[in-house]
Amino acid sequence: MNRLIVATGGTKGIGRAILEKFAHAGFDVATCSRTQADLQGLKVGLEKNYSVRAFVHAADLSVRSQVKAFCEFVTGLNRPVDVLVNNAGYFIPGKIMEEPEGSLESMINTNVYSAYYMTRGLIQAMKDRRQ
Repeated sequence: MNRLIVATGGTKGIGRAILEKFAHAGFDVATCSRTQADLQGLKVGLEKNYSVRAFVHAADLSVRSQVKAFCEFVTGLNRPVDVLVNNAGYFIPGKIMEEPEGSLESMINTNVYSAYYMTRGLIQAMKDRRQ
């Protein structure tokens, strides 16, 4: 069985590059994104080009319950996680007095809290599995 990398925000940019690099090295991949169509395109491409398995799950990591759902999805694979990359994040440019209410909170939830809850959730799942 191939080793497994989990990377949040894996359909574009750095996240996609990381997954492609690990898939090239023979890792199966698990990732999430807000857009199901992007996830399906990634899955098809990785499985075709690298002969690995790609597990994808739609989730908005600015929402804590969706972070938890992605953790449960990964845990449900019943596989050890060899590498975790907390990549999901974004920035809304603008002026502080003109940005929509909640912009800062959404960025912090995605860029900081999702990494915390993702890491904590997977560590707890691994700990529970050992007991």
